[in-house]
Amino acid sequence: MHVISRYGDTMLLRLVRGEELVETLTAFCGREGISAGWIEGIGAGDRIEISYYDVEKRRYMPTVIEEEFELLNLLGNVALKEEKPFLHLHATAGKKDLSAMGGHLHSLRIAGTGEIRLTKLPGELRRSLDDETGLWLLCPTED
Repeated sequence: MHVISRYGDTMLLRLVRGEELVETLTAFCGREGISAGWIEGIGAGDRIEISYYDVEKRRYMPTVIEEEFELLNLLGNVALKEEKPFLHLHATAGKKDLSAMGGHLHSLRIAGTGEIRLTKLPGELRRSLDDETGLWLLCPTED
């Protein structure tokens, strides 16, 4: 991964062929001490695992696609989960037949490029386990 530019608390990052997006960005946030942030991106990949969350079953229902696709949209945030950076990301992938699918992003391998804007937010965001849904939800911050 390359840091293309920094403008204050906003960074433009470029991931390269073969890199795993979630793993790479999580490690970068750890090295940079980012405990609150916003992520947006585009690019291309050749393997993606996305899912939807079944609230009744209290688990993610994953789908893996192993073919080239365009990363049409990547959106999410960075918060602390058990004192470590955690990325909550959603993605939309455009397939060769021009159909699109999207959901909660678990992993994505870069095929061409990944162009990411990461904005560090002031303070901290934290997640805690919600007993009702089984999800790690953002917590209110203390004033």
